[in-house]
Amino acid sequence: MGDNREGGGANWTPAEAKKSLALPVMYIFLRKAIPIFPGTSRASVSRLVQIRPTVRHDEFLPGLKCGFPTSVNWKQWGTAVVPVLKDPRFETSKPIIRDMIERNPREYAALIGEALALSFHEAGYGPLPL
Repeated sequence: MGDNREGGGANWTPAEAKKSLALPVMYIFLRKAIPIFPGTSRASVSRLVQIRPTVRHDEFLPGLKCGFPTSVNWKQWGTAVVPVLKDPRFETSKPIIRDMIERNPREYAALIGEALALSFHEAGYGPLPL
Protein backbone atom coordinates (compact mmCIF):
# COMPACT_ATOMS: atom_id res chain seq x y z
CA MET A 1 0.00 0.00 0.00
CA GLY A 2 2.15 2.82 -1.18
CA ASP A 3 5.58 3.55 0.16
CA ASN A 4 6.63 6.44 2.34
CA ARG A 5 9.72 7.70 0.48
CA GLU A 6 9.64 11.38 1.36
CA GLY A 7 8.28 11.13 4.90
CA GLY A 8 5.16 12.81 3.63
CA GLY A 9 2.61 10.05 3.34
CA ALA A 10 2.43 7.01 1.13
CA ASN A 11 3.50 7.19 -2.50
CA TRP A 12 0.92 5.25 -4.50
CA THR A 13 1.15 3.57 -7.88
CA PRO A 14 -1.90 3.65 -10.17
CA ALA A 15 -2.64 0.00 -9.30
CA GLU A 16 -2.41 0.66 -5.55
CA ALA A 17 -4.58 3.77 -5.85
CA LYS A 18 -7.21 1.82 -7.78
CA LYS A 19 -7.29 -0.96 -5.22
CA SER A 20 -6.77 0.82 -1.90
CA LEU A 21 -7.72 4.49 -2.29
CA ALA A 22 -11.09 4.02 -4.01
CA LEU A 23 -13.04 3.37 -0.79
CA PRO A 24 -11.50 6.20 1.25
CA VAL A 25 -12.13 8.62 -1.63
CA MET A 26 -15.66 7.29 -2.05
CA TYR A 27 -16.31 8.02 1.62
CA ILE A 28 -15.13 11.60 1.07
CA PHE A 29 -17.78 11.92 -1.66
CA LEU A 30 -20.35 10.42 0.73
CA ARG A 31 -19.30 12.86 3.48
CA LYS A 32 -18.30 9.99 5.75
CA ALA A 33 -14.58 10.87 5.61
CA ILE A 34 -12.50 14.03 5.27
CA PRO A 35 -8.94 14.90 4.33
CA ILE A 36 -6.78 16.10 7.22
CA PHE A 37 -3.48 17.95 6.79
CA PRO A 38 -1.79 17.11 10.11
CA GLY A 39 1.52 18.94 9.67
CA THR A 40 0.17 22.25 8.40
CA SER A 41 1.22 25.36 10.25
CA ARG A 42 1.68 29.03 9.45
CA ALA A 43 5.27 28.22 8.51
CA SER A 44 4.65 25.33 6.13
CA VAL A 45 2.13 23.06 4.50
CA SER A 46 1.71 19.44 5.49
CA ARG A 47 3.66 16.88 3.44
CA LEU A 48 1.06 14.33 4.45
CA VAL A 49 -2.66 14.10 3.79
CA GLN A 50 -4.70 11.67 5.87
CA ILE A 51 -8.20 10.56 5.01
CA ARG A 52 -10.07 10.02 8.26
CA PRO A 53 -13.63 8.91 8.96
CA THR A 54 -16.24 11.35 10.24
CA VAL A 55 -18.67 8.60 11.30
CA ARG A 56 -18.49 5.40 13.34
CA HIS A 57 -17.47 2.26 11.46
CA ASP A 58 -20.99 0.81 11.76
CA GLU A 59 -22.24 3.73 9.64
CA PHE A 60 -20.23 2.67 6.60
CA LEU A 61 -21.89 0.83 3.75
CA PRO A 62 -22.27 -2.90 4.50
CA GLY A 63 -19.26 -4.89 3.33
CA LEU A 64 -17.37 -1.78 2.26
CA LYS A 65 -15.16 -1.00 5.21
CA CYS A 66 -11.64 0.28 4.73
CA GLY A 67 -8.68 1.01 6.90
CA PHE A 68 -8.50 4.52 8.30
CA PRO A 69 -6.61 6.71 8.44
CA THR A 70 -5.27 6.40 4.92
CA SER A 71 -2.18 8.50 4.15
CA VAL A 72 -1.26 10.08 0.83
CA ASN A 73 1.82 12.11 -0.11
CA TRP A 74 0.81 15.75 -0.48
CA LYS A 75 2.16 15.99 -4.04
CA GLN A 76 0.12 12.97 -5.14
CA TRP A 77 -2.89 14.36 -3.31
CA GLY A 78 -2.72 17.57 -5.34
CA THR A 79 -1.83 16.09 -8.71
CA ALA A 80 -3.81 12.83 -8.72
CA VAL A 81 -6.49 12.71 -6.00
CA VAL A 82 -7.87 16.26 -6.14
CA PRO A 83 -8.67 16.02 -9.88
CA VAL A 84 -10.85 12.98 -9.13
CA LEU A 85 -12.52 14.78 -6.22
CA LYS A 86 -13.32 17.67 -8.58
CA ASP A 87 -14.69 15.38 -11.29
CA PRO A 88 -18.42 16.13 -11.68
CA ARG A 89 -19.09 12.54 -12.82
CA PHE A 90 -18.90 11.40 -9.18
CA GLU A 91 -21.13 14.04 -7.57
CA THR A 92 -23.49 12.30 -5.18
CA SER A 93 -26.22 14.86 -5.84
CA LYS A 94 -26.84 13.33 -9.27
CA PRO A 95 -29.81 10.93 -9.26
CA ILE A 96 -27.96 8.30 -11.30
CA ILE A 97 -25.08 8.29 -8.79
CA ARG A 98 -27.45 8.16 -5.79
CA ASP A 99 -29.22 5.21 -7.41
CA MET A 100 -25.91 3.44 -8.07
CA ILE A 101 -24.82 3.95 -4.45
CA GLU A 102 -28.11 2.52 -3.18
CA ARG A 103 -28.19 -0.44 -5.59
CA ASN A 104 -24.52 -1.32 -5.89
CA PRO A 105 -22.01 0.84 -4.00
CA ARG A 106 -19.18 -1.45 -5.16
CA GLU A 107 -19.83 -0.26 -8.72
CA TYR A 108 -19.48 3.38 -7.59
CA ALA A 109 -16.23 2.52 -5.75
CA ALA A 110 -14.94 0.69 -8.85
CA LEU A 111 -15.60 3.75 -11.04
CA ILE A 112 -13.71 5.93 -8.57
CA GLY A 113 -10.88 3.37 -8.53
CA GLU A 114 -10.62 3.47 -12.33
CA ALA A 115 -10.55 7.27 -12.28
CA LEU A 116 -7.84 7.26 -9.59
CA ALA A 117 -5.71 4.80 -11.57
CA LEU A 118 -5.99 6.96 -14.69
CA SER A 119 -5.27 10.14 -12.74
CA PHE A 120 -2.18 8.65 -11.06
CA HIS A 121 -1.00 7.36 -14.44
CA GLU A 122 -1.52 10.73 -16.14
CA ALA A 123 0.37 12.42 -13.29
CA GLY A 124 3.35 10.17 -14.02
CA TYR A 125 3.18 7.74 -11.10
CA GLY A 126 3.37 4.56 -13.14
CA PRO A 127 1.65 2.44 -15.77
CA LEU A 128 -2.06 1.74 -15.79
CA PRO A 129 -2.99 -1.53 -14.06
CA LEU A 130 -4.03 -4.39 -16.31
